[in-house]
Amino acid sequence: YERELESSNWMEASGHANAIAMIYWEHLDYKKAINYYELSLALNQRLNNENGIAMIHNNLGMLYADIGEYERSLEYFNETLTARRAFNNKDGIISAIKNISVGQNNLGMYNESIKLLEEALVIAKETNNTDNLASCYLMLSETYQAAGDVPNTMKYFQLYQTFFDEKSAKNLEELKILADEEAMLKRIAELRAQKQQTELDKLQRQLEEADNELDKFDEEKVRLTKALDRTELQVKFLETEAENERLKLAEQKRRAQAERTLFILGALSLLVVSYSLYRNFKTEQRSKRALAEKNKQIEAQNEELASLNAIIARHNKRMKTELNIGREIQMSMIPSEFPNMAGIDLYAALEPAREVGGDLYDFFRIDDDHLIFGVGDVSDKGVPAALFMAVTRTLVKTHANYSSLPSKILSSVNKALSEDNESSMFVTYFLCVLNTKTGHLSYCNAGHNPPLLVRPESGLEKLEELHGPVLGAMEEFEYQQGETHLTSGDSLILYTDGITEALDVDNNLYSNERLDNLFSSNGDHSSKDMVDKILNDVANYRGEADQSDDITVLTLTYKGNQNSKVSPS
Repeated sequence: YERELESSNWMEASGHANAIAMIYWEHLDYKKAINYYELSLALNQRLNNENGIAMIHNNLGMLYADIGEYERSLEYFNETLTARRAFNNKDGIISAIKNISVGQNNLGMYNESIKLLEEALVIAKETNNTDNLASCYLMLSETYQAAGDVPNTMKYFQLYQTFFDEKSAKNLEELKILADEEAMLKRIAELRAQKQQTELDKLQRQLEEADNELDKFDEEKVRLTKALDRTELQVKFLETEAENERLKLAEQKRRAQAERTLFILGALSLLVVSYSLYRNFKTEQRSKRALAEKNKQIEAQNEELASLNAIIARHNKRMKTELNIGREIQMSMIPSEFPNMAGIDLYAALEPAREVGGDLYDFFRIDDDHLIFGVGDVSDKGVPAALFMAVTRTLVKTHANYSSLPSKILSSVNKALSEDNESSMFVTYFLCVLNTKTGHLSYCNAGHNPPLLVRPESGLEKLEELHGPVLGAMEEFEYQQGETHLTSGDSLILYTDGITEALDVDNNLYSNERLDNLFSSNGDHSSKDMVDKILNDVANYRGEADQSDDITVLTLTYKGNQNSKVSPS
C-alpha cells in the first residue's frame, strides 16, 4: 500500500488499503478497519471512481453497524443507496435498502424501514429475483413485529412461508420430470425390441417361401419323369441332380446368412437391453440419492420453520401479555366512577379496537360550580396512540388549572403537543366546561365529530361549529369557542368516529344519519341508558364484522339547579 501510494498509483493503493481493512475486520479490530476504508475512500474520491466509493460506503455502513453506531451507519448506507439509484442497479438498490432497514429497526424507525422495504419488494417483483422476494417478505414480517403490528407481521410471514413452500414444490417437480425421462427410455428400448422381432419374422417368411418353391420343383420333377423316356429321364436326372446340388448349396448359404443375421441381431438386442437396464439402474440410483438429499433439505427447512414458528409464538405470547398489561394501565387512567353531583347525570364507555387504543374521555371538577368533560380520538392505533392519548389527557388537566375557558385550554395543549412532534401524530378533541348551577355550557371543537344535543322541547340539535384544526398540527394556532345553555332534561352526547364509521360484513358505514335517528324522538332515558342504546345498536349493525376502530361515547344529562332556577343567559 505504501509503495503504491508513494508512486501515485491511487487505484492499486486503494485495493491494498481495502485488503488491509478486510483483514482487520475479520480479526474484529473495527477501528483500524474503518481507518483503512476511509483512506481508500479518499483515494477513490480523487479518482472519481463512483462504483468504488459506493462499495466502500457500504462496507463502512456495515462496520459502524457492527459497533452499534447505527446513525453513522445509516449515513453511509444512504450514500450507497444514492449511488445504486444513479446507476439503476436494481440488485444493488435492494441490498442497500435491506442494510438501511436493519439500521432503522435498531433505531426504532419502523415506519421509514417499512416504506423502504416495500420499495425493495416492488423492485424484486419486477426483476423476478426469487431470493430477493423471499428476503423482503421475511424482513417486512420482522419489522412489523418490532413495530408491534401483529396482523402485518403474520401477513408477511405467511407470504414468506407460502413462497418457501412453492420453491420446495418446484424442486420436487424436477425430480418428477427425471422419473418421466426414465419411463421414456424404457419405452424406447421396448420399441427397438419390437423392431428386431419384426425383422426376425420377415426372415422366417422368406425361408418358408423358399421351402414352398422346393416343393413345387419336386412336383414338376415327378410330372416330367412320367412324360420322358428312360434316356431322357437319365439325362434329365443328371441335370436335376446338378440343379439340386446348386439349390442345396444356395439354400445352405442362405441359411448360414440367416443364422448369422439372427445371431448379430440377437447380440445387438442383448447389448441394447443390457445397456438400457444398466442406465435405468444408474439413473434410479441417482434419483434416489437426489431425492434423499432433497428430503434432508426439506427436513432441515421444516425444522427451521418449526423453530421460527416457535419464536413467533413466544413473541406473540409475550406481546399479548404486554398489550394486556398496557390495556389494564390505559383503562385505569380512564375514570370509571362517575360524578355524584346534584343536577348532573353523566356516564361514558370506551371500547378499544385492539388491546390498547387512542380514544379517550375525561371529566373532572375545577371548582364547586364548574365541571370539565370531553372526548378525544388520536390519529393512530395501538401502543403509540395510547401513549399520545395519555399525554393529551395529562396536558388538558394541567392547563385546566390555569384557565376555565375551553379555547384557552386547547390552545395551550395544542402548542405543547406540536413541539418536537416528530411522529406527526395528532388528536381530535371536543372539550366542554359546564356551570352546574346555571346550565351555561362553553365548548371548543378541535377537528372532532359534532356532538348531539337532545332537548325535550325542541328535539335533536348538533353543535356543528369547528373552532380549529386537530391538536398537534399547527403550533401557534389560537382556538375559538362556542356557547349554549342547558335546561332541565337536556342531554349532550359526545362520541368518536368509531361509532359513525363502524362497518358491517358488506363494508357499509353505520353513518351519522343512523345515529341521529336513534334520538330523533326524545324519550326519558338516563345517561347510561343512552350510552348502552348506542353501543347495542352499533354491535347489532356490525354483526359478525370485526371492530375496525376504537369506540367512545360520553353522555351528560342536565337535571337543573335543585335550589334555584336560572333563566337562559
